[in-house]
Amino acid sequence: MLLLPTYLYWLRSVIKPLIADLSPGFLNLAALFDSGQGYVEIISLRQDMNLEADFEGNFPVVLRPSWDAYFLGVCYAIAERGDCTRAKVGAVIVDKHHRIMATGYNGAPPGEPGCLEGACPRGQHYAVQGEIAFSRTFCACGNVWPCIKSAKPGSGSYDDCISVHAEANAIIYAGRDKCLGSTLYVTYSPCINCMKLVKAAGLARVLIP
Repeated sequence: MLLLPTYLYWLRSVIKPLIADLSPGFLNLAALFDSGQGYVEIISLRQDMNLEADFEGNFPVVLRPSWDAYFLGVCYAIAERGDCTRAKVGAVIVDKHHRIMATGYNGAPPGEPGCLEGACPRGQHYAVQGEIAFSRTFCACGNVWPCIKSAKPGSGSYDDCISVHAEANAIIYAGRDKCLGSTLYVTYSPCINCMKLVKAAGLARVLIP
């Protein structure tokens, strides 16, 4: 019974807004990557909802999210555990029977100090709004934003980043046997290194927002 308030919180604040924001369209194929088992589909979710008229004939009424929308909503909930000042990312690996094999979020290796503790050189540079209205935006290091020492999330080298990416964590905990032919759902486009892991693990699909 203690889990019910937590479930309702995520349903109201994470999953419901995600479904409501989905615009009409369809699952668009963004790219294809050769994996050793064939091709890895990189798919962007634009619309995957079941709509039906209500009793008075009004459209639309959302009956329930599709599997893809459902698991992407789970990803957003998992991303809240991300230990990074710059980007919180969540990932879920799901088999062909719609069973969750593993989850992951970005953060330092277990037992090591994380980005939120100030341990990551890359994570020490992020925007902080001034306390006074209409004041300038500064970097956490004290420079005026955009900071010349900062790199945008998803760009540049990750040599100074202490984080293990969400996709990598999910793959590690799932193992290759559970990854073969499965789908990876993730809230952020995988970087080049994570795509190498995706292909090596034998994942069949990658789905992003």
